[in-house]
Amino acid sequence: MPAVAIDYDGTLVDKHGVISSGALTALKAFRRMGLTIIVYSSRASHPEGREKIVQTLERRGFPESEKLRIEPKPEALIYIDDKAHRFVGWSDAIRATVRAHEEHKRRRR
Repeated sequence: MPAVAIDYDGTLVDKHGVISSGALTALKAFRRMGLTIIVYSSRASHPEGREKIVQTLERRGFPESEKLRIEPKPEALIYIDDKAHRFVGWSDAIRATVRAHEEHKRRRR
């Protein structure tokens, strides 16, 4: 199943731990597209950090947090990825994900 990987700190939640505007809508849209959702964070390197991520998402209305893959983010100076999308907002992220998902489906035919 195709996946979308989302950084937790600074993308999914702001520096105060508040889920960013549009994030839940985006997570639900990605789920409707049939995508696996991977949330990654250095916090997920420890069980208590992973649990905090799950609790934050559940408290904010994403009840399917048990279906998420929560992965540790490797520590690095910079992340270089050919499939990266610069996060500027959730509406843009949804559009980019829809385009990537459509392209993925076309290539598989």
